[in-house]
Amino acid sequence: MPHIRARHLAAYIQKLMGFSPIVGLLGHRQSGKTTLMSELVKNYVTMDQRSALLAAEADPDGFVARYSGLRNGFDECQLAPSLFPALKERVRVDKRPGQFILTGSVRFTSKKAIRESLTGRIINVTLHPMVLTELMQKRESKTISHLLQKGPSGIDKLFADNKIGTSVIRDAKKILNHYGETGGLPGVCFVRDSGLRSQKLSSQLETILDRDLRQIFPTTLSLAALTRVLTALAMKNGQPIEWSEISRSCRISVPTLRKLLSAFESLFLFTLLEAEGSEKKPALLFEDPGELNFLTEGRLSHLDTWTSTVLTHVRTILDVPLAGGAKYPTRFSQYRTRGGAFVPLVARAGACALGVIPMVEENPDLHVLGSARSFLRVNPGASVVCIHPYDRTELVSQNILNIPGYRAFL
Repeated sequence: MPHIRARHLAAYIQKLMGFSPIVGLLGHRQSGKTTLMSELVKNYVTMDQRSALLAAEADPDGFVARYSGLRNGFDECQLAPSLFPALKERVRVDKRPGQFILTGSVRFTSKKAIRESLTGRIINVTLHPMVLTELMQKRESKTISHLLQKGPSGIDKLFADNKIGTSVIRDAKKILNHYGETGGLPGVCFVRDSGLRSQKLSSQLETILDRDLRQIFPTTLSLAALTRVLTALAMKNGQPIEWSEISRSCRISVPTLRKLLSAFESLFLFTLLEAEGSEKKPALLFEDPGELNFLTEGRLSHLDTWTSTVLTHVRTILDVPLAGGAKYPTRFSQYRTRGGAFVPLVARAGACALGVIPMVEENPDLHVLGSARSFLRVNPGASVVCIHPYDRTELVSQNILNIPGYRAFL
């Protein structure tokens, strides 16, 4: 099919299957989990199919026993929690690696029965929305990983080794300029008609809020009320969470809001970013810019839309376990101070740290430079990358690099 794209995570999953009996492939609905898994397994069954779900629930041990070989794929496993004790017993007796890939649109750790059954028996990875190199079918970008691990040192050689042709730059700019509207969920972003794309997103969110959510948080709130809360959160994407403000606007208590936020995060709608610096309130980063644009009805500013595009790319690139040869997994946060310094995304891996500041101007202004220097004073040895939608590449100082989006993500 023309919209099928190879995913960078595939090679890592293949590697994991060489030493873990079960691999969990998790992520947002329509992120491409089913397509990716079907390329990696020999036997595929989905719990979305009623006959399979009923069989799994009626006799989970017998159902698992049908798949005695390697490379078996169970799709949307959270719908059949009774399967997990049977899987636990299977891999207790048979410890061969590569037996099962399990996909889920809900974090398995959000369900107690699943969490207790699979502790120590599964390695989970997250499939995020597609990024520029996947959409263009290019090799994984090394730029962001290099900047995290080594800073701007040697970046010129990296750029020289990765020369980009004029036509590729033109196509990359076009994709990035529209990414804030279309996002990177393969089940959605290839729909060119904006009306049909919105209809698909509406149906998808209805499934998430009216079915998936209620599996992990048995709320009596209506679909309209849940949508209202999610929209209010979307309007504050990347900003500190103000519980009382959202509570008033949505007419829902703060304790209920906190539970909802945890459930939304378990459904991969967004990620919580803890705060560094003198401001300590956490912020949200929505998983897919296209979904964010739909929820906010295009009301975000140009800077907010570009920020969503940039941060989605950086987090996706670095969230691949041990991306680019890193020794430690990446942790994400946000840097804010009472004095107004703001670095929207901070990535850390071991002792390495990288601050990311999206810009819609070609050159960093005084506020951007002040924010970068404030972060670097607190984090000596770290680096900051300023990413914009134009063409200018400049080493502003030893640890501050100003580069275009296509250069950062190709």
